[in-house]
Amino acid sequence: MTYVFISHVEEDQQITEQLATGLEANGFQTWYYERDSVPGPSYLSQVLDAIEESAAVVVIISRDSLGSWQVDKEIVQVHETGKPFIPLLKDLTHAEFRARNPEWAMAMGAATSTAIPPTGVSSLVPRIVTGLHRVGVNPADNGAVSGRAAAMTETHHPEPVPVMQPDVAPVGSDDQTVPLSSHVVGASVTTRPSAEISVPASASESVASAGPATAPPVSPKAQGLSRRLLGGIGVAALVAVIVVVALVLTINRGSASKVLLQDSLTDPSKGVLDKSSGDPHYAIGYGPGYYFTRIVDKKWNNTAFQNLNALGTVTNTTIAVDARINGPLPGRTIDLACRDAVRGGYDSYYALNVRPAISQFELVKVAHNQTTDLAGPATSRAISSGHAWNHLVLTCNGNVITAGINGQLVTVPQTDSSFPAGKLWFGMEVDPGPDVGEADFKNLVVTQK
Repeated sequence: MTYVFISHVEEDQQITEQLATGLEANGFQTWYYERDSVPGPSYLSQVLDAIEESAAVVVIISRDSLGSWQVDKEIVQVHETGKPFIPLLKDLTHAEFRARNPEWAMAMGAATSTAIPPTGVSSLVPRIVTGLHRVGVNPADNGAVSGRAAAMTETHHPEPVPVMQPDVAPVGSDDQTVPLSSHVVGASVTTRPSAEISVPASASESVASAGPATAPPVSPKAQGLSRRLLGGIGVAALVAVIVVVALVLTINRGSASKVLLQDSLTDPSKGVLDKSSGDPHYAIGYGPGYYFTRIVDKKWNNTAFQNLNALGTVTNTTIAVDARINGPLPGRTIDLACRDAVRGGYDSYYALNVRPAISQFELVKVAHNQTTDLAGPATSRAISSGHAWNHLVLTCNGNVITAGINGQLVTVPQTDSSFPAGKLWFGMEVDPGPDVGEADFKNLVVTQK
């Protein structure tokens, strides 16, 4: 079976539904995530299968989708499989699109982009149908709906918190990357070659998953593991990769996680976080579609954080949130922290620090007013640079501290037993140079094992 895959973000779902209705009225079959995914199987594998079986891909390009790592991964997959693109521009000019995301423009090649008119995407359907015909996609090619497609009509429930599950992959030149089949978009495990791999002594010391653990599916990539590894690397490197895979399998076993806090951070009326800081030198609160932490006067304060005090002192937690820098980029850092408590007169905690301006991260321990690097600082291709949204995950489970960015483990699990429990927070800080700064957040989820 073949059909038209519609790539989009949640904010553009209404356009997607109207487009699907229009194309289906003209005899085409369509696939989009909210309607056609099914509960149970990995949503990533469902998207990959849908792209693989599609005849063409319509991409709704908007200011929201330009910052989406989900859409970014889909576009890369479409490009690599050679499917024809039909780009639709929502409230963007073609020049603005190319300037803001030249990689997408390159992936789509010479495909003609079309602006969605004020009258809506429905009025554009005849032109899209003509475009599909021109790239060789016709209703007659679709055939009868298969059993799999017919099953993909159940109501889509909110996506659970991502679970990192192992597949397999080749060893890269700079990073050792093990792609994952999981609920994380473009998921992979990335380890720094110089880092030591320390396997926890028990499952209780494993890094917490950000959701219920499930058995990893076997992908076509997994089936080719032995051929790729034995053909390209030696026995020692093969053993190292096996250790990493075994470690991640251990990581995702164990009891299901309990959701302690979940807030989309897009609706102040339903939000559970502070609406204001009460301090004139920094500001926090709900903005238009996101939560912000803003430094107003750096002479008094170079940080702006939201403490999750309502959760109290917790242990074995994962904090996950989408974050971006709003405004100038240099010298601005986004931070996630766990197990924060006053120890010896100073705040002590573990933190993931991300600098989108230079695609850099570090995993640190702060104690007695001193910072110790557990991993990094290092650059990572997992980080979407500039003002794009990045999905950040920090897990403190037992003695194991782990960080993930956009579905990739950017560090091997780090073992440290200094802080057994404490509070959680997220926010931003600025270097001595910049005077002010703002970081925005959405889709906050805190889980506990």
